[in-house]
Amino acid sequence: TFSGDARFDGVIFSGEAWFDRATFSGDTRFDWAIFSGDAGFGKTTFSGDARFEGATYSHYAGFGGATFSSYAAFRGATFWGEAGFRQSAFKGFTNFADCKFDGEADFSAIRGETAFSLHGVGFSEVPDFNQAHFEEAPRLDALRIAPRGLKSQISTILEKGFKTDRDLTTATRWSELKRLAVQRHDHQH
Repeated sequence: TFSGDARFDGVIFSGEAWFDRATFSGDTRFDWAIFSGDAGFGKTTFSGDARFEGATYSHYAGFGGATFSSYAAFRGATFWGEAGFRQSAFKGFTNFADCKFDGEADFSAIRGETAFSLHGVGFSEVPDFNQAHFEEAPRLDALRIAPRGLKSQISTILEKGFKTDRDLTTATRWSELKRLAVQRHDHQH
């Protein structure tokens, strides 16, 4: 438990960094931190502002089941490995603008209770928003998805149909993104 503000701005974690089930009672800052190994914030509670702006995650970054009670800022963060936010609760304004996700991004079953921005985010794989719930439609403008091997995946599906679980999973993920765009009345995207 961190009872006051906690600042880790610019810190380099050379190995694994595990904060699972931690409680941050004040404002928390990991701006421009570098996580060289796995980083775990599973089921962590952030009562004040939680800032991870410009942070770099070289491997797994796990925030599954975390609770963000106030402002959550990941603006400009880079996730080179898997990023897991499954079942996290975002109660205040949440900002993922301009992030880069080079691995799998799991936002399944998250709950966004206020504004949620994915403006300018780049994904190298189709992100998972299955069963995500937003009180207010998330901002998706300028979002980019450029999955590796997408052209060959589409060709295979068109020629042979859905043959693997991965094909069905990818189709489901696209459907969830469509649902979010429709919720925002952004039919073009």
